[in-house]
Amino acid sequence: MTELQEIKTLLQSMNDRFSVVPRWLSMKQACAYASMSENKLMEHINADDIYATKKGGKRFVDRESIDAFMLSDSRAAEKRFAEITRRVV
Repeated sequence: MTELQEIKTLLQSMNDRFSVVPRWLSMKQACAYASMSENKLMEHINADDIYATKKGGKRFVDRESIDAFMLSDSRAAEKRFAEITRRVV
């Protein structure tokens, strides 16, 4: 199994165990979930890398689009996997 497949499997198992994370996140929640600043998250939203919508004057970010974006770049995924495994060990 490649590292990218391992990451996908790990993320899926984490998602299954911690299914309390809602599909639509506030900007504050999305920043924490994606581990990035609001400015950086807005850059990715404006570049259509991550999907967000506005309802009632508030912006909501699609968690699944964050996951897809993070997994789309194998280098970033490999780096993230290395960070996760270092914390566990």
